[in-house]
This record gives sequence, structure tokens and C-alpha cells, in this order.
Amino acid sequence: MFKKVFLLVGVLAFLFLTFNLSSAQMPGMPGSSLIPKMYGEFKMPPVGTWVKYKSTYSRNGKVNEIKYAIVGKETSGGKEFYWYELEFFDPEKKDVTVLKMLVSGNPDEQKNLKRFIVKRNKEQAKELPDMLMQMMTGPKESKAPQIKEIGKETLKTPSGEFLCARKEYTVETKSGTQKVDVWANSKIPIYGAVKMVSEGKTTELLGYGTGAVTAITEEPTKPQLPGAPTVPK
Repeated sequence: MFKKVFLLVGVLAFLFLTFNLSSAQMPGMPGSSLIPKMYGEFKMPPVGTWVKYKSTYSRNGKVNEIKYAIVGKETSGGKEFYWYELEFFDPEKKDVTVLKMLVSGNPDEQKNLKRFIVKRNKEQAKELPDMLMQMMTGPKESKAPQIKEIGKETLKTPSGEFLCARKEYTVETKSGTQKVDVWANSKIPIYGAVKMVSEGKTTELLGYGTGAVTAITEEPTKPQLPGAPTVPK
């Protein structure tokens, strides 16, 4: 029991001290998974595809931008892996955080994560240690959301007008039941989302396109996880 508590403390220390991330820096980032939840049907697009959103928080009027992109592809053992990258930008603080993941499928399913790299501003990129990756990608049970078809609506965005299918997602979370409204169009890559509205947050499409390249060019370091056993030299 003591070892489990010690390891948990080590994980939390690693996330908050090594990566210097918190919910205040990246609003909407759930728990220790560090991956924001998107609603819609995930489809892996060609390498170089990107889509960008603006999120506005009703509580304080704070605005953040997030860019989703597919920036690379690898093949190992006859299986295809893709580099899926999220770039968070705080216009007020001029703060940029990049999450880069090697995935074998839908990145919302943590079992598909193979590597996880984080870079904040001009700091050295860091990769999550193997033990933490195993904890993140371990078996997790979650209820599938209930989906209600609302109808069709046309939305205007900086990238033009889109005829959208509007759906309401009902999700069970630790804090209770949450409802998320999603306006989707198949032309929008990755998740198809044009707009999402949940309690306290509205996310809207800013643009999409091709030609994306990774924002992390250096080889990441892999710090030792506090509490993890070390291999003697």
C-alpha cells in the first residue's frame, strides 16, 4: 500500500514539476491524462492535415486556441503509427504548450498511445517515462455517451459556412452528468467538429488545411519518474 501511495505521489510530482502543467495553464485538460476530450467521429486524415479551434470560458472570459495536426507516420511490425500533435496557445500570456503522441488509432482511447512528448515554450521537450505510459494506457472502463440527434443547422465560421448535423452528447463523469452540444460536418478533418458547447466552455472552428509540420524538432529527454526503480549500472 505504501509503495502505491509513494508511486502516486511521484506521478503527481512528475506531472506538475517536470512538465510544469496545470489546469490553470491549460483549461479543460482533464486529470493526469493531459488530453482534452473531443466529441465526434474520429477519422485519421493524411499526414500534414490540421484543424484549429478557439475555446472561450464563460466563467472568466478567458480564450485559448488549440491546433490539432497529424505530423508524421511510422510503420513497425507491419502496423501503422501516426504522430498526433496538439498545440495549445494562450493569447494573453503568449504561452505555448505542445503535446505530441505516437498513436495506433483513435487518440481519445488511451490504449492507443505509444509515446507521449510534452514541450512548453522554449523549454526542452520531455517524454513520459515507460512506467507512466503503462499507467496511462492501462485498462480503463468508461460508459459510452448517449447521443441525441437534434437536427441540421448552418453555422458561419472564419473558414466559411457549414451545414452541420447537431447532436447532444450526455456523458457520465465523476462530478455528475454533463451535456455537450456538437455541430459537425464531414469536411472538417480529424473529428468533424465545427462547434462544441459544454458547461462553461464554447469551442469554435477557426480554420483547417494541410501542410502541418511538427512543432517539436529536438530529441526529447526522458526524465526518471520519482519513486520508480532504477536499474543499477
